[in-house]
Amino acid sequence: HAEKSCRRIWVMLLIVPMVLVLSPAVAFAAIFRRLPPPDLGSSVRYTDLDPLQFPRFDVRFPSGGNMLFGSWFPRENSAGTVLIAHGMGSSGEAHLPETLFFLQHGFSVFTYDATGMGRSEGRNMVGLAQSKQDVISAAKYLQQRGYPQPLYLYGHSMGGYGVLAALPEISARAAVCLNGFRTPIGLMHLSARRYVGFLADMVYPLLCLQNRFRFGRYGNTDALSAAGEAKIPVMIFNGQEDSLIPEKVKLHFEDGISDTINFTTVDGGHTGIWLSKEGELNEGLMNTILGFYQSAI
Repeated sequence: HAEKSCRRIWVMLLIVPMVLVLSPAVAFAAIFRRLPPPDLGSSVRYTDLDPLQFPRFDVRFPSGGNMLFGSWFPRENSAGTVLIAHGMGSSGEAHLPETLFFLQHGFSVFTYDATGMGRSEGRNMVGLAQSKQDVISAAKYLQQRGYPQPLYLYGHSMGGYGVLAALPEISARAAVCLNGFRTPIGLMHLSARRYVGFLADMVYPLLCLQNRFRFGRYGNTDALSAAGEAKIPVMIFNGQEDSLIPEKVKLHFEDGISDTINFTTVDGGHTGIWLSKEGELNEGLMNTILGFYQSAI
């Protein structure tokens, strides 16, 4: 019996470290697997639009070795271009209500499907930090092709993180972030604690290594610090009932970051705060964003 007990102990001593070492890689593979375009239900789609009233041009542009699918909506006498970055498991088409709003108020719009999502290439989504790279790639594509300037950014969740984290590396006039988060590792760590408790703390160093392996030394950019560094007008909206983003990594006011960043708490949870309870566009929120963009022109 003593020999069997010792054997079991040694087996556990071998298995537990292996599980801990492999768990971040397994988590990345499971969480950031490739996702198809989301089911939009009864929401308006690209094919519902009158091509004469709202012309659309589909394009492909490179990001991190993959070609991403983008849609360009031009507007005559444009006040600039709004670049929309969607959240995890979503698509550019899911933000068509806001796209139409910006078009109707004088802006051109560029939407895209992020890496590993929708109609874009990618065996998987890579990770949360990929959003920053995709935003940079989209912004550079617009600049190289001579699309109407200035550039205004609009991002939700993972896309909200991306637009803020990318700001020091692109030229933009103003940025809006809806329910974003400060750092990818911070969000992954605290989200994991909800499910596995202290085990998330044990694998935290390995999570950092896994993220570093995938994205390099700049793969955990602090979105709030990046927004402050950019020194352009930024407006951050946090849904009052957003339970998806842990409180510690939500984007809140912090002394010394920047006086160019504005924070607003709005009704709603994590997804769809740009819509009313009836499913229509949240005119109050969108008019606030429009006024913010116009004040930066």
